[in-house]
Amino acid sequence: LVQRALDDMASWYRNGGDIAVLDATNTTVERRKKVYDALSRSGNVRILFIETICNDPKIVEANVRETKIDMPDYEGVSHEEAITDFKQRIHHYEEVYVPVNGRPEDGESDLSYVKLIDMKKSIILNCIEGYIPGRVVFFLLNLHVKARPVYLIRH
Repeated sequence: LVQRALDDMASWYRNGGDIAVLDATNTTVERRKKVYDALSRSGNVRILFIETICNDPKIVEANVRETKIDMPDYEGVSHEEAITDFKQRIHHYEEVYVPVNGRPEDGESDLSYVKLIDMKKSIILNCIEGYIPGRVVFFLLNLHVKARPVYLIRH
């Protein structure tokens, strides 16, 4: 599935596309290298990885309950079964997870990435250059995760 998405993105870029988003679990150096290599062959493509890390179990629990139980993967499954399954997915990813680290020995020192840790308590940027990557960072820094009212006023 990921390979088809990468092929589709590469085709998009070769045919004049400007921006594409691959929402995938790139938990290892090898997986990120595969994504980088596949898209780099598409021409003048700048690749920006965005990594979010949450170490607060309460936030993870709330996120799973609010957003994951209604995913198409869990259609026809009870909420508790969906929550249990998704927590098992998280556990699996934790076992193989290698953070984006920018270390030369991993081949990631020139990788453009944004790392958001614990709901923006810490933010790490690496090799962010240009207008669009800068705007993506600005967007990420201004995201709000808490529900609040929005007031629309007509003058």
